[in-house]
Amino acid sequence: MDNKFTNINSYIDDLIKSGLSNQELFLKAKSLYESEQTILNAMAIFNYIADAEDGVMIVLQNSLLQLLQHQDNRIQELTIQVIQKLIQKNSFHQLSTQVLDLLINVIIWDDVFLSYNQSYRFAQTLLKESFPDMQNKIKVMEPMFMNKYYFTNKKEYYIQGLLGSMEIFLQNKYNIEKAIEVIEIIQRIARHQNKYVRLYAQKFVHHLFPLFESNEYQTIIIATIQQGLMDESLEVRMQALKEYQILNPKNKDCFLIPLLNNCHTDNLMEIAANIAKEQFPSIGGPPILGLITIIRDRFLKECLIYNYNCTTSRYYQVRSSGLSTLQTVILFLKQTPNALPYKEILKAAQNCTLYETDPIVRQAGFSLMYHLIRLHTNEIIQYQQQIIENCLFHLSDVPLECKEFCAKILALFKDHIDLIKFLEQKVQLIKDKEMAYQDFIGVVPNTEEAQNNLQKSLDAQGGKEKVVNKHQSQTLLGITMCFKQISILQPDEQLLKQLIILISSCLKYIDQLRHLILQCLIEGLQELKIIKRLPIKLLDETDILTYMKQYNETELLNRIGEIVGPTILKGRL
Repeated sequence: MDNKFTNINSYIDDLIKSGLSNQELFLKAKSLYESEQTILNAMAIFNYIADAEDGVMIVLQNSLLQLLQHQDNRIQELTIQVIQKLIQKNSFHQLSTQVLDLLINVIIWDDVFLSYNQSYRFAQTLLKESFPDMQNKIKVMEPMFMNKYYFTNKKEYYIQGLLGSMEIFLQNKYNIEKAIEVIEIIQRIARHQNKYVRLYAQKFVHHLFPLFESNEYQTIIIATIQQGLMDESLEVRMQALKEYQILNPKNKDCFLIPLLNNCHTDNLMEIAANIAKEQFPSIGGPPILGLITIIRDRFLKECLIYNYNCTTSRYYQVRSSGLSTLQTVILFLKQTPNALPYKEILKAAQNCTLYETDPIVRQAGFSLMYHLIRLHTNEIIQYQQQIIENCLFHLSDVPLECKEFCAKILALFKDHIDLIKFLEQKVQLIKDKEMAYQDFIGVVPNTEEAQNNLQKSLDAQGGKEKVVNKHQSQTLLGITMCFKQISILQPDEQLLKQLIILISSCLKYIDQLRHLILQCLIEGLQELKIIKRLPIKLLDETDILTYMKQYNETELLNRIGEIVGPTILKGRL
C-alpha cells in the first residue's frame, strides 16, 4: 500500500493519523529506505522524525552526499531539510568539505558556449545600423540561442541539492575558514548557465560579508552583487538587491547604473526605489533623483550605453526596463548643459517598436519616443518620416496604450506634415478588406515557418475575415485617437473638421469596437467644450448623431448633450 502514495504530504498525514510512535515510524522508514522504489517515502518519514530520533543520522550519515545528488529533486530537497534539522546536534564538517570539493569538481568551464567578451556588443551594433524604418525590417536583438554564461555541470551531475546543503553549511559557519574555495564556487555559479544556480551566488556571498573590510574579499563581493543586479533573471536581481541593501558599501559607484535600471524593472521597482531613497537621498522629489544626479555628473555615457544594450536583450522585461530608464534620463536631464544623444536614444525607441512582439516593450518604446519628440522636436525632425510610418502602422495595434502614444506622436507632428494625407491612406484599409489583410500581414517574414504561424494565428482567431474585421476596427479606433489627442494638445479647427469627416465616413464599414470608437470621439469633443460651439459645429459636418441614434447609443448621446447642450442636441435628432 505504501508504494501507491505519490503525494508526500498526504502520505505523512496518513501516517500521523495511524498513531504510530516515532520509533515505529523510524523502523518503517529504515525498511523503506532499502529499496529505490520506496526511498522517497522513507526520506519523508526521516524528515518528519529527524528532530526526535537520533537514529536518523546513524542511518543516513554515509549516504547524505549521494542523496544530495539524487535524480529525484524531491529527495534532494528532503535531504536538505533533514540536514537542517540535524545540524544543531551533529557535526557536518566532513560532509561540508565533501560538498565544497565536489562542487568545485563538477562545475566546469564550457567552451562550447559562445563567450560574451564584448560587454556591449549589441548596443554597438544598434548604434552602427542605419535608422530603423518600415522597409529595412532590421531589428537589433541578441539571438535566442546565444548563451552569455561560461559554466555548466559535468554530464549527469545534479547540483541543486549540493548548493542547497552548502547554503545551510555557510549559515552555520562551516567552510568559512575555506574562504578561497567558497569564493571559487561563487565565481563559477555567478556565471553559470542556469539562473537558479546563479541565484545561489547571491545567497552565498552574503556569508562573506563579515570579511568585507579585507581588500582580498571586497572585490569578489562587490563584483558578485553587481553582476546579480545586471542579471537577465528577475529572481537573481531581486536577491542581489536584497544583498546590496544589507551590505550598503561606502563606495557605491559601480552599483549606480544597475540600481537605476532596476528602479524601472517590473517587480523590482519598489525595493530598488527604496534603496535609492536610503542610499542616495535627495532634497524632495522622487527617490531616484539623488541617484540620477550623480549619474548625470559622472557616469552619463556609461548609463546610456548600458541601457542601449538592455533594449537589445532577448528578454522583454530587460528591454522594457532599458527603455523606461532612458525615458527617465531625458525627463530628468532635459535642462542638462551637456546635450543628450537624441539620435541614439530615438534609434533605441524605434528599434523596440518596429517588429516588436511584446506589447509592454512597444508601449515603453512609443512612450520614450513621444517624450523625446515633445521635448526635442528640432533635434530629431530629420527622422520624422520613419517615425510617422511606424506610428501610422501601429495605429492598428491592439493595446490601447501603444495606439494612444502613436496618436500623440502624430499630433505632435501635425504642423510639420500633411497628417490628413497620411490618415487617408489608413482609411483605405478600413474600406478595402484585401488592403486591410495585406497591411495586417505586412510584418510577417516570407518564410515557411512564419507563414505557418500566421495561418495558425488566423485559425485561432476565427479565420481571415474575423481578423480583417478586427484590424479595420482597430485602425479606425487609432484614427479616432488622433482626433482626441489633437483636441487635447493643440486644437486645429480645420484639421479636426477633416478628421471627423474621415471618421464618420468609415463607421459603416466596421462591426467591432463601435462603442469604444464613439466614446473616444466624444472624449475629444469634451476637450473642445471650452471653444464655443466647436463641438456641435464639427458634428454638423457628419451624420454621426444619426448613426448613434440608429445603434441606440443612448448613453453616449446623453454625454454629447452635456457637451453641446440638451436643447441643441434635441434639435439635431
